[in-house]
Amino acid sequence: MHAETIKRISLELFDSAKEEGIHNLGKDERELLGYAAYLHDIGDFISFADHQAHSYYIIRNAELLGFSQHEINIIANLAKFHRKKAPGKKSEELDDPSLTVLQQLSSFLKLAESLDRSHCSLIKHASFVYVDKDKALLEVIATGDCQLEVWGAETHAKGFKKVFHRELVLRVRSVGPLD
Repeated sequence: MHAETIKRISLELFDSAKEEGIHNLGKDERELLGYAAYLHDIGDFISFADHQAHSYYIIRNAELLGFSQHEINIIANLAKFHRKKAPGKKSEELDDPSLTVLQQLSSFLKLAESLDRSHCSLIKHASFVYVDKDKALLEVIATGDCQLEVWGAETHAKGFKKVFHRELVLRVRSVGPLD
């Protein structure tokens, strides 16, 4: 299932980025990313065209028990911005610290979405394996031809650099289906 793949990859990116010092977000933000990854395409049930706006609306207006309104805002906005640029400083819904969190989390969600662009779960693992002040090396382990996924991830390199101030470099390692 695509949503489960996106959740798995998003959390792998989050965890490895934290381990490599790319961000200092905590378990609460990780949890919100996981829920947003799982719900990001819920708007497809209304229409594929502009489904991210439908996802935002559904999440914002559903009674999501156990979440504060602030947490719902973060999840809804992550779903809304999983396909396009994250909101800038003029976002009326979020304060500056929340906007920074949203920009960082949406970067991971966009990369994860791109890494399952074909919806074939070709990417088995994705993690940051090396980071310095100028670049972040993202290693992708794939089964099969994942050119579409790599191309998709590369389209988000500029946004990644804007958020994390590092060039995103991809390295693909192919493995057999049983490895």
